[in-house]
Amino acid sequence: PVYKLLGANIGSDVLIDSAIVDVPSLVTIRKSASIGFCTRIVCGEMRGDTLFICPVELGQRVKTEPRSSITPGSYVPDGCLVRAWACVTSTLDTSTIGGAKELVGSPASLGEDIEAVSSHVPPVTQGYIYLLCQIVIMYIISMITFVGVGVSCVLGISLVKVRAGDLAQLLYFVGAGLPVAFFVLLLVIIITKRTILRRPREDMQHTGVSFYLRVWTIDTLLLSPLLALALEYLLPPSMHHYFLRAMGGEAIGTQTFWNSPQLRAGCEHISIGEALHSGFLQIWDTQVVSAEGISFKGITIGDNCTLGQRTVVMPGCSLNEHVTCGAESILLQDMVVQSNGTIVGNPPDVFFSSQNDEYAVDQLQTRLHLRNQKSFRHRSTLSVLQVHSTNNDGSVHLFNCVAIILNLIKLPGVVCVFVAYYYLFDYALFGIIGSERVVLRVCVNAFITYLVGIMSFALLVSFSTRSGLASFYSGSSGYYTSRFIVWWFFMWFNRLCSGLLLYPIHGTFLFNIWLRMTGAQIGERCFIDPGAAGWFELDGIQIGDDSFVMTPNMHGHFVDHGKLQFAPVTIGQKARVNDGATVMAFTEISGNVTLLTQCTTVKGGTLDSGIYMGNVAELLKINEEIKASQLRRELIRLETNLAEQEPSEDEDMNMRIVIVGQQAFGAAVL
Repeated sequence: PVYKLLGANIGSDVLIDSAIVDVPSLVTIRKSASIGFCTRIVCGEMRGDTLFICPVELGQRVKTEPRSSITPGSYVPDGCLVRAWACVTSTLDTSTIGGAKELVGSPASLGEDIEAVSSHVPPVTQGYIYLLCQIVIMYIISMITFVGVGVSCVLGISLVKVRAGDLAQLLYFVGAGLPVAFFVLLLVIIITKRTILRRPREDMQHTGVSFYLRVWTIDTLLLSPLLALALEYLLPPSMHHYFLRAMGGEAIGTQTFWNSPQLRAGCEHISIGEALHSGFLQIWDTQVVSAEGISFKGITIGDNCTLGQRTVVMPGCSLNEHVTCGAESILLQDMVVQSNGTIVGNPPDVFFSSQNDEYAVDQLQTRLHLRNQKSFRHRSTLSVLQVHSTNNDGSVHLFNCVAIILNLIKLPGVVCVFVAYYYLFDYALFGIIGSERVVLRVCVNAFITYLVGIMSFALLVSFSTRSGLASFYSGSSGYYTSRFIVWWFFMWFNRLCSGLLLYPIHGTFLFNIWLRMTGAQIGERCFIDPGAAGWFELDGIQIGDDSFVMTPNMHGHFVDHGKLQFAPVTIGQKARVNDGATVMAFTEISGNVTLLTQCTTVKGGTLDSGIYMGNVAELLKINEEIKASQLRRELIRLETNLAEQEPSEDEDMNMRIVIVGQQAFGAAVL
């Protein structure tokens, strides 16, 4: 209903699970479709100097798996299954599809024939009783959480006898109330999981309304943004695996660095070896949905494995020892990777290297150091000395203790700074505006507090970067060392400032000025929007004039060969980086380069002028005659569908024919 209010054309019996839609009024989803978790439906893309805005249509009984993308001008035929991390583009020729197909890879290509996708969507989701049960369950869980938090805060205030006014109570709530709130939320999720859905068996198909409802409840809780916030606030990533143990997981190794994973029902079937390093926001899914019901396949990760950020781990995959998986990649269902393997891209490319860890790290950092000397980039002495550092792993227990203390003081510290500024400026404005105009005084005070607060944190980040304390332009670090702790702490501040705090000024010259203050090299007339997630490293960012950067997935670090390594990101003039694209560390992007949605570069790569798409990024060669032919076929298909539609849908269909007709005419002229 929400998407319909925003103008989307959505049929009956459609299931949407946390989709990301930029222009709902240009989206058409036919009946009985199922849109998976974090599916991105994009109707607008920058291609060179032109903003392309085209409609998107998903046919009947279409299903998309987690983190798939549908780009402008795309059409997904009836009954198709878009696999995880697949990216459907307008260049996909759908005219030859004769039945239900799976679309795989980035960019997506036609896969094998499949059963009707309607079997992948539980029919129970179409019933009003099922919907009512969902609402009641979420209401009960929310009430339990809110009551627990409220009672805890009230009791806490009474026990400590806070009588110093609103300021003291506010500081107490932030310092003690938020940890209590997140702890109660984690407790509710753990108790709910172990009560309503104990360890489901792997060797059987689970069916029935009751089971589907319980799986939906657990999935909704585990994929909640509040859970990711609670885990990040209460526990350091080196302790997130304890949450999996509390959920019923058993085979979990020590020294596991698991950064805010996104789990689903059946997470008990995940087995992790020793010393895993897992990047930010990965999806771990053990569920297999078929016509017979839902079954579960375990995931096995060996010792000393590394998985990059936002990797999607599908059911039944198995990794042996010392396996590295690149960021934004996918581990397919039932995929097996032998020891010392490396997985990159989608579809995944597996290769093996004979280099040892220390040699590979030194080789890359030496290349970076030589390039810095050639370009006359001067950095702090501390940063240069760390180019060839080979720190050994520190104590994970010491890191956990220090990280918990920092977690408990960093967010209250930020709030205390803003509260102090508010009361300071309120005292100053009281004599200027007076006590009668309370609303005006509050508005002016809040605006000044916001500006001074973000400038204070900008100065803090700038000072820590330029002094060398938090400079991560180059170098490497072992796990759980002092440098690792400093990086983890300051990256939280960088993401908070560049994302949430500065969100209102994203895309403006004020945000560019702030980036320059932190050490980044930003050109003139740039539009930069990293989203609410923000960026990790800032001093290694170099963006040329007249560039358009609109993605949070741009990082100056990566984990490879047992080390956390740092390297800059260089983007030339008039570059276009669309939302959802990923720019890895040590990447050089020349001028006049366009990265389309879900395009992913590789570390150490260089991209010359052109339009790139896919994972990994490949130069897109568009033949305008072929493009015009495809658009003409689309026009014929829409005219055929128009004759079969009811009169009430003629207006929308006629509008779409006009849009596609204009595209075909423009392509034919070119």
